[in-house]
Amino acid sequence: MMDAEGLRALAEATSVSEVMSRDVFCLSMDTSIDAVVDLFLDKDLAQAPVVDAAWRPLGMVSKNDLLRLFDAQERGLVPPQARVRHVVVPNVISIHPSASLSVAAAIMANEGVHALPIVAPGGEVVGVISTLDVIRWLAQKTGMHSSDSP
Repeated sequence: MMDAEGLRALAEATSVSEVMSRDVFCLSMDTSIDAVVDLFLDKDLAQAPVVDAAWRPLGMVSKNDLLRLFDAQERGLVPPQARVRHVVVPNVISIHPSASLSVAAAIMANEGVHALPIVAPGGEVVGVISTLDVIRWLAQKTGMHSSDSP
């Protein structure tokens, strides 16, 4: 089992490109909310980046954003045929594939977000790293498995 200092050093030496999800499902501003719900349920997603035509990140949409939208729709504040543009959280924080896992974890913790798009030098989204990805990495590196739980 690795001690905390060794784990910290390993997280600093591990790039997000080694841990990130490469199967990225991106949305456009004009994607219907029905399509987003179907995608989230079909692919078991908790969030997805919103991108422009060149795959540059514009924002993120999460399950919580959808819940807030549905509440606003019930109160008549949002049209029933809403699109991603009605729910997107703009100004997404993104990181480079060579950024360390410790930097990604610190950003997510400090900004209170559960996922970061990974953006290549050209600006396009090439992956996503989530808090779940970090937890899986941590469990693997510490030798913990689901069968180890009480």
